[in-house]
Amino acid sequence: MGPHGDTASRLSQLPLPDVATLLKRYVEFLDPLDGVDGKETAVNFAQQVTRCLRGGDGEVPPEWRGIAEYFCFLEQYAREYKRICNNLLRTSHMAALWNSFYLGNRSALPFGWNYTLYLDGPSLEQPCQQLNISLPALRAAIIGAASFHLRRLVKNPRFFTLEGQSRLPTSCRVDLKLCRDQLTRLFRTVRIPHLGMDGLRWSCTNKVLILRRGHPFVLDWVSFGAEDEVSGLGLRWLEEVVANARLINAFICETSTLSLQRENPLVFSSGCRGTWARIFERLWNEGTSKAALDDITSCSFSICLDDEMDPALSLHGGKYPENRYPDINVMYMLNPAGGASCNMEHSWGDGSTMLLVCSMIHHYAVSFCKEYIALDRTAWINSLPDYKSHVRPVQFGSLTEDILDAIAECRQAHQRHVDNTELTVRNICAFGRNEIKRHCRVSPEAFVHAAFHLAQRRLFGDQRSTYCALLMKKYHHGRTETLRTVTQETQALADLVESAENTKVFDQAVAVALQKANEEHCRRIAVCRAGEGFHRAVTFLRRLHNVAKERFTRATSPPLASDFSKALAFVDALFFDSSSLRELSCDYLSTSNITGSGIASFCFTATHPDGIGIGYSLFPDHLTFAFSAHKSFARPLKGTWKNKLVDEGVAKSGGRHICQLYADALEQSLYDLYRLSAVLPTPKL
Repeated sequence: MGPHGDTASRLSQLPLPDVATLLKRYVEFLDPLDGVDGKETAVNFAQQVTRCLRGGDGEVPPEWRGIAEYFCFLEQYAREYKRICNNLLRTSHMAALWNSFYLGNRSALPFGWNYTLYLDGPSLEQPCQQLNISLPALRAAIIGAASFHLRRLVKNPRFFTLEGQSRLPTSCRVDLKLCRDQLTRLFRTVRIPHLGMDGLRWSCTNKVLILRRGHPFVLDWVSFGAEDEVSGLGLRWLEEVVANARLINAFICETSTLSLQRENPLVFSSGCRGTWARIFERLWNEGTSKAALDDITSCSFSICLDDEMDPALSLHGGKYPENRYPDINVMYMLNPAGGASCNMEHSWGDGSTMLLVCSMIHHYAVSFCKEYIALDRTAWINSLPDYKSHVRPVQFGSLTEDILDAIAECRQAHQRHVDNTELTVRNICAFGRNEIKRHCRVSPEAFVHAAFHLAQRRLFGDQRSTYCALLMKKYHHGRTETLRTVTQETQALADLVESAENTKVFDQAVAVALQKANEEHCRRIAVCRAGEGFHRAVTFLRRLHNVAKERFTRATSPPLASDFSKALAFVDALFFDSSSLRELSCDYLSTSNITGSGIASFCFTATHPDGIGIGYSLFPDHLTFAFSAHKSFARPLKGTWKNKLVDEGVAKSGGRHICQLYADALEQSLYDLYRLSAVLPTPKL
């Protein structure tokens, strides 16, 4: 039985909400939003169709009956598609649909990864000095050993049992309700470009792709009969870490004088997928280049040793566009000071897989710092594995002029994306998750999203559609669900906070309003997690609607009945192609939360030209936020902060200031909301 069958036998399949439920959720998400053209028309449309579907009172006009029947037509075919996926393919209807979207995507990937996690861990300076190994080499060896260990664990069936989980450190355990397919896909597949639809290749080797200054190398990882037992790190794990650290250290010395390689075709992997597929096919048909691609696509993960890595550069894959290869789902970046990030192509999974990776790396680092002192008594402590037998450069064949021109164009496009993006990281140290739960008595998630929307109001004068990634671990689904977090309650809360006479003392009205915002936030999470969300289902129905529209309106199609044709056109114009649905689907704030051991902070990219990406972590004693936005950001400043900003010399929202401005607005909003709603204990005399 394959991985899909195994998962299907354990997990419920993702439900498909009926059209009436879908339209109800549409109104719930749309109605509280500001700045929606035609919102009244859209709400009336949804309510009229719902009444028809539920047999509302009175005579139903024929056009509305036809629209309701067309929705029923789409739902009927959606349920048949779902039945085939569930029973024959033994997977979720959304998993199959998303896979086709992902592998069929021909658009540019300006960042390559949606998630960039900055790794946290103990200082390695002392062991590096005693072992005479550079910081990036030791950090890379720990990351590599932990990654290979995790890949072995995922292949062990005992890992997914209660007994197996009990043998692991608490931080490295997984929820057994988790869809394990995503772990298999994330850790064991590499994307292979093809014309039309990309493919996947299993990668179950000990090879690691090393990128340095645009030069690719393949490192054969030194492994000492590694075990896949669930408990412990293995008998010779320390020896494995040190041996590979010495190997990588030698690699860093050997390649220290390399000049930048500007003609590496891997740069295409994060550019236009259509171009990459076309050029990949050509290179695959040339002997030397085919061997290079075969070597690269057989690697388990990649490590980039970058000359420079600040958070903004890490978001783009480092200083050089050649130092990125998102066809491999997991890539680590390290700078000369030993700082590291984990970049993940999240399309095969959700935040829980990334937490597992970072937690395992952190566990390895902490264990190494505790146990490396015992290495003084070993005979192998200073031995270096045979460098030439473990490290080899990857060489492509001769590249034609048109490929070289395309590489240059792709590099320029990448640089334009880098130049047009800014990033700001902000830490809130005055309180954390524990204080919010204890003193404000609300979900920290709800508290933070209320602050997001208060900051929106203060800066831009409105609350626009906000994306929040929602984990759906209960279901074998293939994707997260989209939670929309602007509510009537966040609007009312912002009104009260803005009208408060003193934002530094407790305000009963604000505290009550925050409780209501928390209740609605939690209700929406419960509804969406139960499989009755909006966006995944509407994505599915839109796909079927587009197929119907194409087949029934082409010149060679048989003539449609007039009522059906009119209904199709009405549904297209008033729902699928409406300005209201487009506005609801615009992510003016694009947010995701990943919190766990081994993560210092993480970045989630902006997905709208006038949007802000917010990756945040809610730790027990502090909060961390990373903001990204385009420098061409043009959403106008219309909020109460406008006069304040004009006084400070910031006349408009665009340019290089928007991340800083929103970070300032959010920080102030978090403090104000906490002071106004927290019931603090009476100081002891």
